[in-house]
Amino acid sequence: ENLTLLRVIGGAYLARHIQNVDLRVTRMDEVDAWRRVRQHHLDQDILPLLEEGKRFMQENGVAAPIETRVTEGKVGEEIIRVAQEGGYTAIVMGRRGLSPVKGLLLGSVTRQVLSLARNLTIFVLGPEAAFNPDCPISPLLLPVDGSEPSLAAIRQGAALAQSFTDCEPRLTLLHVIDFAILAPAYAEGAAPLIADGEGILANGREILKDTGLKGMVADKLLTGH
Repeated sequence: ENLTLLRVIGGAYLARHIQNVDLRVTRMDEVDAWRRVRQHHLDQDILPLLEEGKRFMQENGVAAPIETRVTEGKVGEEIIRVAQEGGYTAIVMGRRGLSPVKGLLLGSVTRQVLSLARNLTIFVLGPEAAFNPDCPISPLLLPVDGSEPSLAAIRQGAALAQSFTDCEPRLTLLHVIDFAILAPAYAEGAAPLIADGEGILANGREILKDTGLKGMVADKLLTGH
């Protein structure tokens, strides 16, 4: 019922704008140069962006209270800290378009948030994610492997779809049979694995059926790795 737009000022920004300061002996909040740079960054870059995001959400029908907040620290850890201390249930964040090599060398905020998150639902948007104002979540792919976390993800997807029933969002349940498991099973035939996969998809359909989304649901059983 409450939304917060959060911007974390991380160490990379500090490194770009503060030089010749011995961080071992200096509190940055006591350095006049840093306070001026920080305030300029807030006034010119961060606060206008947060207000623009808040205005966009309100113009698109978000009636819940929207807070804007700026913190400082290690970005991934700070996002999790704010979420846990504030009692949030979900995080929606975008993923920067780093190459695999850069993501490995520089570290990934998204990867860190995913690894640290406990009892939180995380929505991650790709760097080129499209926004359809008429039906923002359609089509929605729900991969499922039969585990409780994957079934919980189906329930979360159903909750999202229930908010957009007027546009009839399309949902697809997907179960992939891993080649590493499938190859040795060929000696006995693949039928047991296929039957297991169909059972997993059936469980997913039952979850969605209870939400009234039966007519908008498809499923796929694929092999891969």
